[in-house]
Amino acid sequence: MRFDIECIRVYSYPFQALKLRVKSLNYKQVVVSPIVNRVEKVDYQTVENTLKRINEAQLDFTVFKKTSSIPNAGLGVYLSGQDQRKGTIVSFYPGLIYMPYEPILLASIANQYILKCVDGVFVDGKPTGLSRRIYQSIYKRENWPGAIQISDETWLNDNTLNPLAIGQYVNNGMSSAPFEPNVCYQEVDLPVQFPNHLRRYIPNMYWNTQTDPLSNHAMRVVVLVALRDIKVGEELFSTYMDIVK
Repeated sequence: MRFDIECIRVYSYPFQALKLRVKSLNYKQVVVSPIVNRVEKVDYQTVENTLKRINEAQLDFTVFKKTSSIPNAGLGVYLSGQDQRKGTIVSFYPGLIYMPYEPILLASIANQYILKCVDGVFVDGKPTGLSRRIYQSIYKRENWPGAIQISDETWLNDNTLNPLAIGQYVNNGMSSAPFEPNVCYQEVDLPVQFPNHLRRYIPNMYWNTQTDPLSNHAMRVVVLVALRDIKVGEELFSTYMDIVK
């Protein structure tokens, strides 16, 4: 057994942002007992196949937002369409990607949508405020007319090109029913040879202009994978620390 991913939603900014370089004791995280219904780690081909199904309008399910079944938890994410099997990618965590040494402090203030990956990479999934403006600016920089479209910005709005790109609204589950986790976060790095025509569905970009997913750097995505079979109408519940077999 090993820790394949540790994606932690970060709270208590901006003070906590000044400490995250040296320790993680102040992160709000849920450490669950080893998950019984473990799933294998997905690879980039699984992501590619999911995006192909979206591109060809062959996806037999979608996810949508509505008030969470957890009291006072705000919005949640629910499954619709067809029941989905264990191991299926059911959502993507969108947002701008920062390396551990890059300037995320201002964007992190009062931001509940920052996810920290096991290697220290951050994903800012906030669709409003400064985070939104930064993402839109970088999107225009990277997707100028005539260039290969390498990312998607429609997740900032309700009419999303990738209907699964609402993973930032998935709530953390609990250790007891009916809120037990049914999805886990997994990091996947898409190689530079990833099909260009599918990149327009990727709801992520790098903040750094020197990090080019078309030539010199794999494209990081964070997906939410079903830990068990999930039925239509169920709310998705995650765990901020996942143990993958």
